[in-house]
Amino acid sequence: MFQPIQTLPFPGFALSKLLEIGFLYCEDLWCNEASTRDANELLRPWGSDACEQMKLQASSVVTRSALDIWQEECSLGSVVTFCKELDDALGGGVPLQSVTELCGAPGSGKTQMCLQLCVDVQIPRCCGGVEGTAMYIDTKSGFTPSRLADMATAWAEHCRAAYSREVTVDELLRGVSYVATHDVTQLMAALHLAHRRLRDDPQVKLLVVDSLTFPFQYSAANSLGKTRLLSVAMDKLHAMASAHKIAVVVTNQLNTRVVPGRDSRLVPAQGESFAHRVNQRLLLGRPPGGRHAAVLLKGVAGPRVSAAFQILQDGIRDCTPPG
Repeated sequence: MFQPIQTLPFPGFALSKLLEIGFLYCEDLWCNEASTRDANELLRPWGSDACEQMKLQASSVVTRSALDIWQEECSLGSVVTFCKELDDALGGGVPLQSVTELCGAPGSGKTQMCLQLCVDVQIPRCCGGVEGTAMYIDTKSGFTPSRLADMATAWAEHCRAAYSREVTVDELLRGVSYVATHDVTQLMAALHLAHRRLRDDPQVKLLVVDSLTFPFQYSAANSLGKTRLLSVAMDKLHAMASAHKIAVVVTNQLNTRVVPGRDSRLVPAQGESFAHRVNQRLLLGRPPGGRHAAVLLKGVAGPRVSAAFQILQDGIRDCTPPG
């Protein structure tokens, strides 16, 4: 199947010019030397060998069957949350090779869930885990090492008692790499650093960005610029999740949406367009009664469901012990 010329990453006026001189498909650009020369001349502002780059990209596209993709997905595994109800709602836990969003008000448990996942991603394969490490990008200074140590201590003790496997707290804490950012520029640099780290370290199986949207909420850039940068950030996260087969978890806050003539309500920040960019969306909350709840607003494993969980000294747990 031929690739339309409009799919190339060039400005509209350049694509219109290519269409005017007879290039309808990407393959037309390199069908002969004369065509390649003419197209390179037109696209010179974007690189002296733009056509060759496009040809290399086109030749690197690999077609796979749905069966191959499904079998690979089944073999990857998931990062469990230590809440069976929530894991069941997600189809076994937070899946690898996808982007999961945790949204909610302050105190709803977003950061606690992220810290728990940083411990759980290190569970050995013999214990049903993915045996990886985590990267944690913190944009709002919410990372608490003491809470991570509490969760690591609880898992180390459970691993020793249930599996007779010696795991130290220091080892678990060493398995979490931490990066602090304070504005959009530093966040984009951290995502670039993460991409390089993933190429060099295949052990990394979880990337957390807590919170992805926070720097964009308070950035001085105009609305269009912030939207474009957030889209670039999501593109990077999806590329990393897909290429390196990792779980990406981002957190998001709630904003008040005011509808004239109707009651205002809390909704996830960045609007519905952002919801289309994630694979799973979990809304976390704290209803009366001391428990926490998670509602799967968007997922691939099943219909919209809710799950209750507790945040204890040991970390995220079921509200009732499994029978």
